[in-house]
Amino acid sequence: MSKIQDFLVVGTTFKNEDGKEIQQILKKIKDENLKNGNFTPYKGLTDKEIMDLGLMIGEVSEQPIADVLIKEGLFDDELCYKVYLKLNNEFQHVGYISKKEQHKMKLIYKLNLKSICYLVGGIYKAQSFYDEKLKITEELNYGLRIVMY
Repeated sequence: MSKIQDFLVVGTTFKNEDGKEIQQILKKIKDENLKNGNFTPYKGLTDKEIMDLGLMIGEVSEQPIADVLIKEGLFDDELCYKVYLKLNNEFQHVGYISKKEQHKMKLIYKLNLKSICYLVGGIYKAQSFYDEKLKITEELNYGLRIVMY
């Protein structure tokens, strides 16, 4: 796979075009992928291994999501690229390619390339500086990164 371009998806902390909270959709997609064994929590590392390596690692750091769809659409009467992910066999709107990336996306969209979507954010674990125990250090909003190839 030869990467052409990658994009961060914007708007993931808002409601989608159907009025649904995108964060809730992303959490459901995460849970479904964990349940089905498509995601390996904490990249398969045990708590001890995370501590021994001194890592800060996310529950689903950069794990690919199948079934991503990018479609041209309109937002405030301007051309935009909407991102959809499949949940329960139905595509759900989960964000947009940013306005500043529209020109690149317009060129790439014409090439009809394949894409992979990665879930980012969520729960992170790291060793505490105070008592050297493993703790959940942050819980970030979920986001998405798309790689076109």
